[in-house]
Amino acid sequence: MIAFIAPIRAGIQTDKYLFDGGYARLNSSTGNFLFFYYNKDHLGNNHEVLNHKGGVRQVTSYYPFGAPYADDAAISGTDIQPYKYNGKELDLMHGLNTYDYSARQYYSILGRWDRVDPLCERYYSTSPYAYCSNNPIRFVDPTGEAPGDFFQNIDDAAKDFGLYYNDNSIRSNKEFASYIFEIKDDKGNKGYSYSMAVIGTIKSSTPVSEIGAKNVATIHTHAAFNPKLINGNNVFSGSFDNDRVENLSSNEKKEITERGTDIGNANFRHLDSYLVTPNGSLQKYSPKTGKISVLSNEMPSDFNDPDRLNYIDTRERHPESTMDLLRYQENINKGILNSIIK
Repeated sequence: MIAFIAPIRAGIQTDKYLFDGGYARLNSSTGNFLFFYYNKDHLGNNHEVLNHKGGVRQVTSYYPFGAPYADDAAISGTDIQPYKYNGKELDLMHGLNTYDYSARQYYSILGRWDRVDPLCERYYSTSPYAYCSNNPIRFVDPTGEAPGDFFQNIDDAAKDFGLYYNDNSIRSNKEFASYIFEIKDDKGNKGYSYSMAVIGTIKSSTPVSEIGAKNVATIHTHAAFNPKLINGNNVFSGSFDNDRVENLSSNEKKEITERGTDIGNANFRHLDSYLVTPNGSLQKYSPKTGKISVLSNEMPSDFNDPDRLNYIDTRERHPESTMDLLRYQENINKGILNSIIK
């Protein structure tokens, strides 16, 4: 079952459809989909493409800044998929060979963006065209965002929180928690952001609401993998019945009113709750429906978790200074103030 389908648009490959972890290709003779899966390297790059039987169809190796130096087209003939370095699309049109990062195009041969960093005013010591502070071995830049930044929808804010904080949560073995809230930009456009996370304990965390903010959801991490739990700690607490050894139904989850578990707290607040797990997933619980959905399996993950969903490690990708934290809070305050006065 394909959870999310989007046509791969590079060149004329309109018969390929992207899903989380790979793509499907329509077999025109049978009308059925053939499924292919990505095998990522330790940096999160799509190193191999495997068919449904585990056979290798394509192998791509990369220089540190992302340029492919070995793209084995002989294995797969003309059946080449374009999502490669950082999982981004390599656009070969007109010989430009740039990676599509949505907001900007990236020249991997030069190790430079095609335009300035939208957050460049925060980093005066770094060139606004530089990729990952010229250190792609230590850093990645999947979104370029941070707490207080503007996101078009709540799910995007939740995904960025997971990318930003889950590595810290696993390394420190502590939960991190934030509220996601409504903001407006300088033009009055409504969007969403998340607050700087509150660091809790190995078992719990409580987000703190920003003054004047309209909260729309909560989000938290679950620290490092815990082998003492039946499901590790890769599920919402309160969603699993240990006696029956099975997940609660949607109606059963909706009936939980006491606080103290993730499900009970979400029902009490009447707010959607997001969870980032040590095995690398981002999940969403809705108190209205009692349903839990998986939004992504591409969060930083714990090497010790046997159910690890990816190879995205927990190295520090967002080193912060005191000035960074002050700027994040300034952005948060500004977005809330715009929402109040406009």
